[in-house]
Amino acid sequence: MPMRKALSFVVVAVAILGFAAGALAAAPGQSTFEKLAAIRADLVGVKAELGMYSCCINPSCSFCALATGMCPCGDGAAAGGDGVCGECLLAWQAGQGNIPGVNADDVKPMSGDMLQMMYEARATSMGDGMADAGDAADAAHHHAH
Repeated sequence: MPMRKALSFVVVAVAILGFAAGALAAAPGQSTFEKLAAIRADLVGVKAELGMYSCCINPSCSFCALATGMCPCGDGAAAGGDGVCGECLLAWQAGQGNIPGVNADDVKPMSGDMLQMMYEARATSMGDGMADAGDAADAAHHHAH
């Protein structure tokens, strides 16, 4: 596995495991499977509410929602797009791409600049408040177009 793909996988895995670990600890009395089902259901609902969630795989990725609360991967997977997050890239390679006419071999990883903008949006949302996070997410979304 090339280093870039391996790094993408590690980043996605750490993000998802960190989110899941916090949620799993917060619901005593439920089985692990019940807790994970609740996390998945909550995440699906949140993605539907975001409005800026244009994913390119089915089922949609979790990385973008957890990192920034938006997903530009639908536009990024298209020809000439800015690329997709690591989770989407791996899903395309596994045959889970969801954009007609796009060949998995043509899907490229998101640029480091775009990932940096997404992580900055996340840092902002975890710091000063959600209004700043929305501005940073909007900037990242507009950069993708």
